[in-house]
Amino acid sequence: MGAGNAIAQETTNPVLVVIDKDSIDFGVQQYQVPPDALNDLIASVGVRDPLPFFAANVGQLFALRTGLNGSDSWFAFARAPYAWVSGPGEDDALENFALAGPGLGSPDAAGDRASLLVGVQDVVPIRADRATLLVGRNVCAIVYDENLTMPDGDLRVDLDGPNLGMVAFQIKSLVNAGSIWPGLVVETLDVRSTCAGKLDIFQGQ
Repeated sequence: MGAGNAIAQETTNPVLVVIDKDSIDFGVQQYQVPPDALNDLIASVGVRDPLPFFAANVGQLFALRTGLNGSDSWFAFARAPYAWVSGPGEDDALENFALAGPGLGSPDAAGDRASLLVGVQDVVPIRADRATLLVGRNVCAIVYDENLTMPDGDLRVDLDGPNLGMVAFQIKSLVNAGSIWPGLVVETLDVRSTCAGKLDIFQGQ
């Protein structure tokens, strides 16, 4: 994945990403998230409430990991899964996921909350040159209470685990930009106003 393959994002809608809780603990002193920020006690499939710590710190800067020790922590969608749309002819796959629609966090007709969340295709890890493309963009992130994994060479991720909630950020800059997994300095945004409209896939290679 070379930097020459990266292309500019074409819209200003927030990019929808999923991150695991390992991302939250970066450790850059002035931007460090406190250990109790995750609120693990509320973790469950389909939780989409704003994480209380970040909701109480809108406008503040923090640093988050994109990965560590061979494990990615940030993922985006290269394509919106058609199975996620709310009905025929709709163009709301990402928005339906963000709302925890049937099979995407809330019960489907069979009572299964995660029927559409196993082996999700066309998911890309956010590493160095992809992270660069997010600088200046708003992102809406669904936070997972477990390590998200992607087999080498695959573009599928299981997203059926418990969620901690949602956060919204503007990506301000990179930390350790020469690393395959740079840190991201982010400014916290209000989830409800930032993530209420149209959401974007990640446009880049």
